[in-house]
Amino acid sequence: MRMNRDAAWMLAIGITAGSAQAQPERASLLQQARLDQAELQNVATSAPPFSWRGADGRELNLNGQIQFRYVGNLRRGDVDNYTGGFDHRRTRLNVSAKLPGGRVGFVLIRQFSSTSGLDGVLDQYVTLDLGGGWRARAGTFLLPFDREFMVSNKKRLVNDLSLVGQAVGANLINGRSDGVQVDWSSDRWKWQVALTDGVGAFSRSFAANAIGRSADVALTSRVDWLVFGDFASFDDEAAFSGGEEGLMLGAAIHGEKREIDADQDGAFDDQVEDLRWTVDAVYERPVGAGGVLDGTFASLQAFGRHQFIEGVDNEERFGVIAQYGKNLSDETQLFTRYEWATDDDGGADLSQITLGWTEFFRGNNFRLTTELLYAFEPVTANFASPIRDLVVDAPNERGQAGIRTQIQLVF
Repeated sequence: MRMNRDAAWMLAIGITAGSAQAQPERASLLQQARLDQAELQNVATSAPPFSWRGADGRELNLNGQIQFRYVGNLRRGDVDNYTGGFDHRRTRLNVSAKLPGGRVGFVLIRQFSSTSGLDGVLDQYVTLDLGGGWRARAGTFLLPFDREFMVSNKKRLVNDLSLVGQAVGANLINGRSDGVQVDWSSDRWKWQVALTDGVGAFSRSFAANAIGRSADVALTSRVDWLVFGDFASFDDEAAFSGGEEGLMLGAAIHGEKREIDADQDGAFDDQVEDLRWTVDAVYERPVGAGGVLDGTFASLQAFGRHQFIEGVDNEERFGVIAQYGKNLSDETQLFTRYEWATDDDGGADLSQITLGWTEFFRGNNFRLTTELLYAFEPVTANFASPIRDLVVDAPNERGQAGIRTQIQLVF
């Protein structure tokens, strides 16, 4: 009967979340939906919803994910313009497995389109444990570059990725590519290097034209140093109790060379050299640890992008993301994110803040997040993203505001 009760609470909370007149009833619903402390922590750190392991090292993990939300956007100008509606942000099915012995495995993630409803491949790669802390993978996977994007979307502080990461980092077009990657890790260090087809060049089908879409060469490398704490503490962006206080520093670089039709003469013969870098710092102190930083999650990340295009002026972009989350308890987190970015085309800089609140009913497996967004400057085409709730401002518009309320279920 637990699943029926959870579904009922989810529906009730979704209906009442936006009503300022229903605070007593809403508080009662939230209180009844919460699990006790021990059960919550067990769920928040548990294995996938379905997991099977054999004595010979074989393993099978299955889970699904639904993110459903309401988004609204207000553009301020001569006439204020508000648009909004409901949206299926993500619906995914995830499969991972290991063969007998546990050294060889695979990962397959399929995502249903939020526009057509059709499903397609997102991740598909084979893994190999080489021993001694070394691992390898081959297929379609997330580039080891952007710290923000490398945290699972099920466990992030904010509902959606930053506009800075989209415009300056390497998370354009899902941040994935086709290629091979080698990883090494120890108690304090992680190092990853990938040889791929470049940013955004990944297979949507098994018959993709590799010659027609790939970069001449693309190389990505990332290193993380755990100053103190536990790497596992940074798998999510909530300071749940029971974890370790930790500080982690990271840096990554991505370079690729490809050919485009920059002069629009019909021939793809103009060389492009694309260099991107990022540095980041992440700190966490679990709730219940005490002190002024009790329940704190904080991160700071800087990006740079330099494009050298034959026959065209070079392009440079820089950006910064600062995030802060405060767990009041294992069930409630308040947070904020500030983004700033600039480029050299003379347009307005990006300056945007997000304020939000998350209620955890079963850790990250069942959560409700509400956010308010505000852009201090007009949003230009270089930084706008309708799927992230900020669109291009018209010449007479003076920035914009947005709201996102999202419920997530991992099953």
